[in-house]
Amino acid sequence: RPMALPEDKGLRFYVEGFKYQGVVDVVYNDGRDLFEVSLGDGTRVEDVYLDNLVAVIDGLVERTDDYKERVKQNYKLCR
Repeated sequence: RPMALPEDKGLRFYVEGFKYQGVVDVVYNDGRDLFEVSLGDGTRVEDVYLDNLVAVIDGLVERTDDYKERVKQNYKLCR
């Protein structure tokens, strides 16, 4: 469940991805009109444009080289 960060500076939510499980913070930098994505393990990506935000989070949390195969195995998908 997402929650607001102090002073409404962004959002915090919990993820359980293939690459990372834990807290993700997304903070908006209004002076630069860009976002910063931080993981609970100390990983940080700065200067993220809005139209690239989902791709950055997906790359940090979920996407692996064998992503399609892992999805098939974990969710018992046939294809």
